[in-house]
Amino acid sequence: MGSPGSLRWDSLAQELASIEQSSRMEFYLRVGELVAHRLYGGKLGAWRARRGGDASFRKLAAHPGHNLSATTMFRAVSAYELSTRIPFVPRSEHLRISHVEAVLGLPESAQASLLLAAERQRWSVAQLELEAEAWRGVRQKSGRPRKPLIVKALDRVAALEGAQFDDVASLSRLDEALVLRYERSCAQVVASLTTLLERLRERGARQPAE
Repeated sequence: MGSPGSLRWDSLAQELASIEQSSRMEFYLRVGELVAHRLYGGKLGAWRARRGGDASFRKLAAHPGHNLSATTMFRAVSAYELSTRIPFVPRSEHLRISHVEAVLGLPESAQASLLLAAERQRWSVAQLELEAEAWRGVRQKSGRPRKPLIVKALDRVAALEGAQFDDVASLSRLDEALVLRYERSCAQVVASLTTLLERLRERGARQPAE
């Protein structure tokens, strides 16, 4: 029979493995709530005081009873903690967990302000990331500017230039569920890129002529 400590980890790992993923938002919040209550007794003040220096996530992540990483659980608790302060987030029909992730690490007032704007103005994740980076305006310890998430995303878009998208005949072999999934994904990407293109053009128009 295992020790009380090992049984505690076994029980928590089993509960994590049993959480069904109906949506990423719901999944993250349920994982975050479970971990927060089991590791911190639901006392989010204790979580805030220890985050970043708590080895509990690494210990739990090493348990073979589930497949969640320490980073996933840390971000899940961060998202859950945010949802307790900004209760409209989990009820929103527009905001996704990616919107929440975009503002993690910002001051609480900035998180609330940006997420409210994203909800009211129906911002894409890319738009929110752009606004969040404007709030951060931070530099790495080395003194070099930190590369914004939006710039990393645009680098990936640029890497697609020249990719082969002309084999449209192959689409006829896809099943209906996959077609609908790709259609939604492409529509979201096009909408986000259209907004980014407008912002880039506005930025270019403000550049002084040489």
